[in-house]
Amino acid sequence: MDKNLIVERNALPANVLEWLEADEKREGVLFYREENGRVVLERMENVDSAMLARGRENIQRYPSTLERLVTS
Repeated sequence: MDKNLIVERNALPANVLEWLEADEKREGVLFYREENGRVVLERMENVDSAMLARGRENIQRYPSTLERLVTS
């Protein structure tokens, strides 16, 4: 599965486009969760890209440890 979700701009509702364009920087991380049968996307701004890269590196380095933490 691809790591990115690519959607045609004209397929997005106006309120979603407004939310995505609310910040001039358009930088950050999008978190996904489900809440009461709804999908919630949460934009986290001003995320340190170096910290994010270290997190991704550790996820790749220690997948079995992380899986055990999630299932414990």
